[in-house]
Amino acid sequence: MKSIEERLNEYKERAASVSRESGEAAQVLALELIGEIERLAGENKRLRKALAQSADRRYESTKLRDALRE
Repeated sequence: MKSIEERLNEYKERAASVSRESGEAAQVLALELIGEIERLAGENKRLRKALAQSADRRYESTKLRDALRE
């Protein structure tokens, strides 16, 4: 499975070739879509990091709670 960065680079290359063939309107649309993909990829990365940190905190609180019960 390709990473988001690899797919994004492919999209950029395809957008460049489409813009040469289809004109400025297609290029603008392609660039807007690529920008949206980049934004969503960054947001996804931040959300995954926050989720991982949240899971770590839940584990720590469970561990603490178990220790207090002993």
